[in-house]
Amino acid sequence: MAASTGASPWGGPVEPSARPIHGRHLLLPAGGAAVDADLPPDEARDAAAEWLDLACRLAAPFGLGPAEARVAGGHVSLTLAAPPDLRELAVIVLDQAVGAATVQEISARPDPALRALYAAAAAAEIPIVHDAVEVVLGFGAGAVRLDRKRLPRDPATVLAGVQHIPIVRITGTNGKTTTANLLAAIATAAGETAGVATTEGVRVGPPSDGAPGTVTAAAPSAARAARMLGRDPRVTFAVLETGRGGLMRRGLLFDGADAAIVTNVSADHLGEWGIDTVEALARVKLTVAEGLRAGGALVVSADNPVLTEILAEWPGAARVRTLRFSARRQAEGWADEHTVHVAGLELPIAELPITLGGAARYNVENALAAALAARAVGLGAEAVDAGLRALKPTATDNPGRGNLYVVRGAMVIVDNVSNAEGMTRMGELAKALDGDRTTLVFGLSAPRSPELVRQLGAAAAALGCVRYVVKPIPPTQDPGPGDEVDRLCAALRDAGVGEERIAVATDEREAVRMVLDHLAPGDLALLMVHHDLRAVQRQLEAAGAIPG
Repeated sequence: MAASTGASPWGGPVEPSARPIHGRHLLLPAGGAAVDADLPPDEARDAAAEWLDLACRLAAPFGLGPAEARVAGGHVSLTLAAPPDLRELAVIVLDQAVGAATVQEISARPDPALRALYAAAAAAEIPIVHDAVEVVLGFGAGAVRLDRKRLPRDPATVLAGVQHIPIVRITGTNGKTTTANLLAAIATAAGETAGVATTEGVRVGPPSDGAPGTVTAAAPSAARAARMLGRDPRVTFAVLETGRGGLMRRGLLFDGADAAIVTNVSADHLGEWGIDTVEALARVKLTVAEGLRAGGALVVSADNPVLTEILAEWPGAARVRTLRFSARRQAEGWADEHTVHVAGLELPIAELPITLGGAARYNVENALAAALAARAVGLGAEAVDAGLRALKPTATDNPGRGNLYVVRGAMVIVDNVSNAEGMTRMGELAKALDGDRTTLVFGLSAPRSPELVRQLGAAAAALGCVRYVVKPIPPTQDPGPGDEVDRLCAALRDAGVGEERIAVATDEREAVRMVLDHLAPGDLALLMVHHDLRAVQRQLEAAGAIPG
């Protein structure tokens, strides 16, 4: 087919071009392709209509579709449903539709054998992924790998060879990585070889000494991490963390997980990908539940009002078991002031290292979530007990998440909080630890809207620190004008923090140095580290820090 068109008149960056969506996505239940752009709000609807019309015309000869356009303010998402063998073609169609590529003749060859494999895998609730080289059915040690060019005529001949291993997905605003590491510790205690993908990287097996030497790769995208672990024959238990960005950019790589955890949902990254409200963000997070096997377990906070409201009318509720956890009230997994009650166990909170003797109450919730998911996929109570007791708040076991050090008689906590809810939790921890003087190093992990910056600054001010050291986003991660530091300082001042208590660092390492140079016995320093954890760990080691 041939077509021609002039260059699109619409400005604004396309992000960065169309991409294949290989699995379930908020806007594409069965995969296809998507492209996103940010435009002036008064131009977005006209641009979306033009792009959608051209996409439909280009896609029609191949039977692709439906195509849909979603407009939120100035953000446009254009999607095109496509079977697994034609998703790259769908990418070309969308690139041409939005003007990211010249419209010209395109062709494609359907692959009935690949479609048949996907249909059979879906019916059997078996994960399946493919690329130009191979098709992988199942996951890790249970997977069967096939030559992409030599697929069987009868899918049943290969599906029978797939062995099931437990797969758990984890998402949420805060607590994802700690929950993933807790669950992996439980799996390890049960004798499994855990494959773990978090924002800190990918690892197979238990953590190793030399943080962050536990990872086998720099943190890849959630989809790439899942591909890596899915091909690793050592993996007998999979723990896959994914954030809002991964869910909006790539969706779920495959269906068929046994459990999904949504730790919590609060205001963060609003205004990105056309997601402007906490309710919309919660629906994005619940994509992980859409991809569960029938009868799989959805583990969620009983204390998150947004999740509670959405789940009350969620159409997928009948397919899954919903298990709730709370550190405030009775639920399937809950805690009172001193004890965790979960999976038939009663564990003293003070004996769970990750809770810092009970001071890190938010990690009580993470422990409950991990325990519920572990029991839901068949791990024993003894393994839950051993795993929750095993994970320590160290840079080896849980890098950059509540790591406790003692430096010259002062306590130092290294974490990565960069949103208001997380900062409030950090304030609860600081109050429980009760240092003589508290100092905070903080900033943003990436650009945020002015309102979210204001909320973070106000939450930080509520800690009542004697000193605040504000650090910038590194230039490599800040494509904007970089005025977040000014906004954070303004938010502190608006909340009553005097100018004499506010300092600005040129980068993260300088911010840490400014605190370490003035520590005195009995002090508490909260270091929110987002960009170079290993460099900060070296600074602490040079200062004589002792892991707590």
